[in-house]
This record gives sequence, structure tokens and C-alpha cells, in this order.
Amino acid sequence: MVAGPRDMIPVIKTILNQSDDLEWDMIPIIKTILNQSDDLELVTHTLWSLAYISADEEVLDELADLKHVLPKMVTWVQEASSSMTTPSLRIFGNLCSGSNDATQMVVDARGIPAVIACLLATQRETIKKECIWTLSNISAGTSNQVSALLEADCFPNVITTMREHSALRLECAYVLANPWSVSVKASPAVASKLIQQRVICELVSLLDADCSTAVLLVVLEGLSDAKKKGLQGGISCLILVGGTRKLTPLGGHLVLNIFTRGTGNKAKGSRELWTACGLHTLEI
Repeated sequence: MVAGPRDMIPVIKTILNQSDDLEWDMIPIIKTILNQSDDLELVTHTLWSLAYISADEEVLDELADLKHVLPKMVTWVQEASSSMTTPSLRIFGNLCSGSNDATQMVVDARGIPAVIACLLATQRETIKKECIWTLSNISAGTSNQVSALLEADCFPNVITTMREHSALRLECAYVLANPWSVSVKASPAVASKLIQQRVICELVSLLDADCSTAVLLVVLEGLSDAKKKGLQGGISCLILVGGTRKLTPLGGHLVLNIFTRGTGNKAKGSRELWTACGLHTLEI
């Protein structure tokens, strides 16, 4: 008897509990199934196997041909509620946690709009978290990849999600903070658009929120990186950890120093920046 596609299901299930070289041998089979099979159960188990395998950074380089099946995963992610949505999202997130080349595969497949569509469509917080995690990995990529996030209106949607789902605040904070990292090398044009989409404003506003220490550390690192890079119009921001009620776990005293290029007028520059951010009540 010739084995059919469904005969692969027990084998695929086995992959989920493997940690040896079997995963390497299964990669060509997984690609074939995703390319050719219409069996939803088989495809779902295969996707979960690939999600498991792609979590290993050493395997990511072996997945270059995966770009040919990524359009299918984009469709499953956009569906937001099928059995194939979550494993597809996990695969996207794993790819985007690897090299910039692996991340670009997802970007080129129009994965960003699909992830954002899923973020907005799903009511399940676990799936929203997968979406935000994927977007945070992309936001730590290259300047062009951050630009792709900007074009897809990623940041306003992440900000809205963060305000509506406090449990996702940490993951959302990473999306807002990562683009300022030195490793991203965001261009001046990208930095300007990030400011226009209120990324810096939202990071600053989190200092007044009832945030965990973990969130505050991400926010402060993002603002510190933004200061190192310099903001639009030469404005830069230096955040020294402080001790309001929310910042008490970090110790010290909150100090905000805002500098404007060429004027040396700290107060004037501060008020201009905070007013632009809509933070009219912030004391300078």
C-alpha cells in the first residue's frame, strides 16, 4: 500500500516532541506538505511542527525556501480565527527573531499588513500577543523594515492595543522602543515619521502610567536610545531613572533633561516638545 498524506500526521506529531536531528530531515517534507496538501488537519500539524523547528535559530538558515509558502501563511494569519492562524503567527515571529534576511522574507510576503489585520480582528488576547511579539521582532530589524511598519500604520494600532489591553503593555512597549536601537540604524526620515506617529510621545506617557518595572525599563532604554540618536529638529532626550510612586522600584529621582540644538534653552525646548506630544500638563 502506498502511504497517503494523512499517513504523515503521526510522524508530524512526533516532531513536536523531538529535539534531535530528526527536525533537520523533516524540513523538506514540511515544505512539500505546505506547498501541496489541502488536508487541513495535516497542514495544521505541519505548521505546528514548523513552529517548533523554527524556534531553533540554527535551523532558520535552512528555511530560505519557505518564502514560497509564506503567502499561504499570510492568508491564514489574516483569517485570525482558523486553526492555522496561531502556528503561522508563531512561525512569522520565529523568522523575525532571526536574521534580517529571514525577517525580510516575512516583510516581502506582505506579512506585516496580515499581522496587523489579525491583531485588529481577533478578540483573543493570546493571539494579539503573538501579533505584537512578531511586530516587536520586526521593529528591531533594519531601517527599511521599520519603514514598512510605518507604512502599514503599525504603531498607531499598537498604541491603541496597549491602551486597551494592559496585559500586553510590555510587548507593545518593545514595539515602540526597538526602532530607536543603534542596531536598527533608523534613517532621519524614519525617525521623523516615528515621531509623527507619536511613538516618542507614547513612550513618555508610559512614565505616568501604572506600569511594571519591566515596562519602565524598556521605555527608559528606548528613550535613552532615542536621545543617543537625536530627535527631529535636533531635540534629544536624556532620561535618568527616578522615584515617583511608579518608579520607586528603580530608585533615585526622576530627571528629564530636554536640549534644543543651538539655543541652550532647556525650558523652551522642553515645552515645545511636550506641547508637540500633547502633554500640556507635564511640569518642566
